[in-house]
Amino acid sequence: MKHLDPIELLHKAKNTHGALSPSQEAEFSNLLTLSEQYPNALITRTVTASLLGLSIKSLEAWASNGTKALPYQKCSRSVRYRLGDIKAYMDANTRTQTE
Repeated sequence: MKHLDPIELLHKAKNTHGALSPSQEAEFSNLLTLSEQYPNALITRTVTASLLGLSIKSLEAWASNGTKALPYQKCSRSVRYRLGDIKAYMDANTRTQTE
C-alpha cells in the first residue's frame, strides 16, 4: 500500500464516500494520530464511521436525534466531522470497566 503524506490523507478523507474497501479502512486507521496536528481537518461521514467502528446509519441517527455528543458541520447536503472532535469523543467515551 502506498503511504500518503498527512495532507494527502486528510484530503482523501474529506472526499471519500460510499463503502470503504479493507485497504481504505487500513489506510484511514491511523488518521487519528493526526488529530493534534490537524484538529480542524474535516472528514466525511463514511471515514468517521470507519474510525469509530460504526455504520453510517448510526452517525445519521445520532445527528438526527442528538443522542450522542459528536459535533458535525453541514454545508448544503454535505456532512463533515472535525478530526479533533472525533478524537475528543473517543477519549471521553473510553472506559476501563462497565458502568
